[in-house]
Amino acid sequence: MEDKKNIELSCDIVEDLLPVYCDKQATDGSVRAVEEHLKKCEHCQRIYEEMSESVELGVDQENQKREIDPLKKVKRRQRLMVILFFLLGAGVCIGIFYALFLGVVPVKSEDLEIALGAENIEDGWYATFEEEKPEETIAKTVKGYGVYFELELPEGQYILYREEDNSDSDTIAMVYKVYSVLNLPFDDRGKYPNEASVGVEANRKFTDEDKVIFRFRDKDVVYSLKQIAEEQGIQ
Repeated sequence: MEDKKNIELSCDIVEDLLPVYCDKQATDGSVRAVEEHLKKCEHCQRIYEEMSESVELGVDQENQKREIDPLKKVKRRQRLMVILFFLLGAGVCIGIFYALFLGVVPVKSEDLEIALGAENIEDGWYATFEEEKPEETIAKTVKGYGVYFELELPEGQYILYREEDNSDSDTIAMVYKVYSVLNLPFDDRGKYPNEASVGVEANRKFTDEDKVIFRFRDKDVVYSLKQIAEEQGIQ
């Protein structure tokens, strides 16, 4: 019987065995036979060298990929953290802007003082709208009575009112939600920026049902318009 160590392989068989030989997956006998053939065959030797270079390149690329993948994950996490911190910072800035300039947190009643006043109005006016031409405004001059409220905040702050008019034809019922905003140098809110006022025509007087409510963070403060008008001597 012929010794297996001396088996001569053809080039076709060697070329079929080279992939597993390069991957070091061949059996010991196949390895010895391929190596013996490569010593004698320049053609198969060139094929082996080209295949070895391809295998080494693939291994290098795989190793590089294994080294780069964790770095990509770290960079991805870093980008996500940057985006998250940016969004949080933007949210904080927007919250501060709203709180300082647009009025978000209501004022507590103990943080300000309210001064009351009333007066006869000789040249008051109000605007009306015609149903057929709602885009046109008609101003009418009237005489009447007015009650005003001056709310005082610490220096540099304005009052921001959000009104709810629950009045009807017979009763005045005004609700003022009170917020504070910063006084900017270019912000002109007129001569009486913190004032709220309510008036009626001269042919009508304030009744027991007429009231103004200031809605603060901690409580509602209710004022009777009739009582203020009587105390101020205008009715």
